[in-house]
Amino acid sequence: MIVAGIGCRKGATATEIDAAIEAALAETGQTRDALTALATSDGKGGEQGLIDAAAARGLELKLVK
Repeated sequence: MIVAGIGCRKGATATEIDAAIEAALAETGQTRDALTALATSDGKGGEQGLIDAAAARGLELKLVK
């Protein structure tokens, strides 16, 4: 189980977030299938780019306090 913790600037797009995820997976030798969820701070939970990136991958976006 791998959860990607995502921190981003306000207004980051799903494309930018997805590119960062892909780079991290490649750097660690993991596949897309290894990723089971995305996580971010509860303050970023309304960011559309994060919501869209999680939805595009069919993953839950977990919010952390």
